[in-house]
Amino acid sequence: MARMIVCAAFLAALAGTFCAAQDYAPAPAVPAPPPAPAPAPKSPTGPVFTEMQLRPGAGQPANGLQLTLIADNLVLPETPFAFGAPLLVTPTTLHLLFRNVGEQPLVLDAYNLALTRLTMIVVGPEKESVVVTRQSLVVKTRDSSPIDFPQIEPGNPFWPLAAVAPLQFPGNFNLLVNYALYKPGDYKVQVIYSRPAAAGPTAWSGTVVSNTVVFHIVGPPVPAPPENATPEKPPETAPQPAPTTVAPPAGTPP
Repeated sequence: MARMIVCAAFLAALAGTFCAAQDYAPAPAVPAPPPAPAPAPKSPTGPVFTEMQLRPGAGQPANGLQLTLIADNLVLPETPFAFGAPLLVTPTTLHLLFRNVGEQPLVLDAYNLALTRLTMIVVGPEKESVVVTRQSLVVKTRDSSPIDFPQIEPGNPFWPLAAVAPLQFPGNFNLLVNYALYKPGDYKVQVIYSRPAAAGPTAWSGTVVSNTVVFHIVGPPVPAPPENATPEKPPETAPQPAPTTVAPPAGTPP
């Protein structure tokens, strides 16, 4: 009899363990979401945008030399052109002014200035706004002469002579580099003059950054309506009832 009681208790405990295992069984695993589709690769024939950053020390002198960038126009209108093509903008001429702000005379290396010593930084309104294209030189440069190494006295300015093609923005900055713009908006521009010390100790060496000039590219104007256009018809309103007049009582003076 005792053995039967023990067996019954063991079976009851085993059944409870089985129920508890069912109650606390782990939930079925949730399937992982499908991987996100990879972005479509850019067309190899499309424009390659350049991401440039403004250089620090804009407008500050370096080793006694200061560089100032001046433009004929700061607001440049855009002419409508084909979709996806660079903006059709009439370029403006750029001018460079060097000044000796030190206490000693300095000699400036201005030989092939635009081709070998100048770099332009352009930062557009958006990440994909500027395309820089390198071009091959199709002209033959002359040999250097003493006029290419002017001496600038302390406090004096120096305007470089006009090159074969003047500096401009946008478009051909010089005969080697072209800057194309793809979005209207504000473009920040700097010009950097650089001459390594290895070029020789007879002239100034170092890197000087010009001031930052902001150009505003204005989108195409909205066409005005024709003069003989029919004006819009005013909205119709419900007719208002005529005001009711009450006759004054007899004998009332006017």
